Amino acid sequence: MATTVDLCSASIPHSDESGYYGSGESEHYELDEGEHRGSDDGDDYGSDEGEGHGSVESEEYGSDEREEYKSDEDSDGNAPIHSPAVRGLPVELWWNILEIANDGRALLATGCTCKTLRDIVREIIEKRTHMDRLDDILSDPTGGYFFSTARIRSAELPSCISTYHTKSQRLQSMEISHGRLLLRSQTRSALSQLKSVTTLTLEDIHFSTFSDFARTVCALPNLSTLILWRVTVDASRSYSLEGVYFARDLRLKELSINNCAFGESHPSWKLLTAPSLSDTLEDIRAGSLARDPQRALQELFIPPAALLSTSLGRLKRLQFAALGLSCSSEAVSRVTLSLLSRSPAGRVTAIEIAYACGHSPPCLHTLEALFTALDSGVAAVNFATLRTISVCLTTRHAFNADNIRIIVDSKSHSPEWTERFTMSSMVSTDNGINRSLSSDEQILETTEAAVEALPREVALEIRLTSFSLQLYPYRATVVYTRRSETVAL
Repeated sequence: MATTVDLCSASIPHSDESGYYGSGESEHYELDEGEHRGSDDGDDYGSDEGEGHGSVESEEYGSDEREEYKSDEDSDGNAPIHSPAVRGLPVELWWNILEIANDGRALLATGCTCKTLRDIVREIIEKRTHMDRLDDILSDPTGGYFFSTARIRSAELPSCISTYHTKSQRLQSMEISHGRLLLRSQTRSALSQLKSVTTLTLEDIHFSTFSDFARTVCALPNLSTLILWRVTVDASRSYSLEGVYFARDLRLKELSINNCAFGESHPSWKLLTAPSLSDTLEDIRAGSLARDPQRALQELFIPPAALLSTSLGRLKRLQFAALGLSCSSEAVSRVTLSLLSRSPAGRVTAIEIAYACGHSPPCLHTLEALFTALDSGVAAVNFATLRTISVCLTTRHAFNADNIRIIVDSKSHSPEWTERFTMSSMVSTDNGINRSLSSDEQILETTEAAVEALPREVALEIRLTSFSLQLYPYRATVVYTRRSETVAL
């Protein structure tokens, strides 16, 4: 049975054989091994943001104007996908005609006329969903009408924006990379026409002033996800964006900062003073691939004053990912203690720490040191609203679960820890065999449900060394819960 795929204004019947188009909902951005972008340390890593792409309904068309063509062939499961000719013209000639069509709406309408033309149009559109350089848009007869993602070097951005078909309303994700970015007012004005863009990635970009940085980010009117990779801003005068006209509509939901050694006084943190962020920003993620613990902590630094400001009143999740660390007990303990001390302790309701080890046998002594650092960190900071703590070990090679239990049972906790928390469960899972819901995922789901009810509650996640469920299938999760049912609020 044929299904239907929505391509802008028209619904083109979709056969079961093709399989590219989907919901297009981008997954949350993760720092996973094997997907990493380049870094100064020689590793490559990246995000899973932007992997799924779907069509965006154009504002040019109303739902009442949609048309769907269903040919008699659709009811015949044995009918051939391609007919030898359509309306007297060979299929090859239709290919040649449609490939040079310069009107995106006309191309879509043609795809709704019959099954053969539908398949031709779909293949043409699939080739035009990604823009990686200026030549892609110059060679596209429709001027980029069907682009859903754009990866552009900073030097080519003005030319791409001036050439792009801004009325298509299909472009969802933009990545600008490599070089100094200084946009003139005309280019920023053109960016403001891209109302369908919700995700912006800046990679290896340098800004001369904070104003250039802030104006570039604020130019996209419906931006919800901002991802920074090795972004630098010259030390210059920065200012609060509260009351600033061009920043009044910045409504980010997710902010991801990776390999950016900003520091407390860095002007880029002033971005968090945009007035509307208090109603929208829910997720902040900081990542580092530095092997040196000191360098990693610099790249993971978020000013405590910013985390406690009223502009982050809707914050639900705060994630730190130190993925370049070795399995050294000293490095893991140092980073964990520091990150716990920097967190907005008065708002944290759940702590999840994930430690990955690729050695054979796994470095269980580092896991033991991690428990000690966690005990010290929780005892030193007043986590008044903390309800649950989960520690997750993921390994590339199998381990004896009894050894984990021995470490947990033999651990001597501080009096403060013993008074507040007790171990509620320990679950060992092999993801290659059993993909059942793990305890730390259950904790996170419970926490997010609580955050919906109480907006000021935050889930704190700390990920140490490389982390990938695909490469590290063995898992053990230890969960602690607060002894008293009453938590200070």
